[in-house]
Amino acid sequence: MPLPALLSRRNPRSSKRDFGHLLIIAGSPTMLGAAALTSLAAMRTGAGLVTVGVPQGSNLTLQKKISNVVMTLPLAQTRAGTFSFKAYSQLKKFGTGLTR
Repeated sequence: MPLPALLSRRNPRSSKRDFGHLLIIAGSPTMLGAAALTSLAAMRTGAGLVTVGVPQGSNLTLQKKISNVVMTLPLAQTRAGTFSFKAYSQLKKFGTGLTR
């Protein structure tokens, strides 16, 4: 089914920042597929910028799985490779940087 013209074309003078910045927090050492699929789907559906927050030890693996148009945000992790409570302060700092 073809999309209506308003949905299928963007103004050539627009910027990626005009279409929002999505932060996805997902992943664990053995479960990176959902993070990869979600981030790529977000880009395909029109998000301007997509950042995926993952445990630091999984960052390089995720970068290999996803397109170079999606940014990753390595976050503090526990010994088990899951998100640490320290990741919360990193996310707060990241979110503050977006509002400037």
